[in-house]
Amino acid sequence: MITNGGSGHHVYSSILYDWVLWKLGVPLEDWHNAKPSIANKLKVVIDREGIDEIASIYKELKEHQSDKYDFSEGQLNQFGYYYMERGDLEKA
Repeated sequence: MITNGGSGHHVYSSILYDWVLWKLGVPLEDWHNAKPSIANKLKVVIDREGIDEIASIYKELKEHQSDKYDFSEGQLNQFGYYYMERGDLEKA
C-alpha cells in the first residue's frame, strides 16, 4: 500500500486492523468497540506534565483502567518511536 504523506502508517494500520477483524469473523460494525491507545493518553500526560511521574501514572492506569485503554506492546512501541522520530530520546 502506498500513501502520500507522513501519516500513511496510520491509514495502513487502520486498514490492516479492519482486515484482521474481518479474517477473525468479527463484524466490522463492531470496530468502534476497540480501546483507544494508552500511547495517546500517555503522550498527553507527558506533553502537559513531563516525564517525571509517567511510570507511576502508567501503573495506575493499567491497574485501575485496564479495560479502558489498549496496553499492548505495539502501543508502547509506537509511543517510544513517536518521540524517537522527534529526537527526544529522554521521553522515548
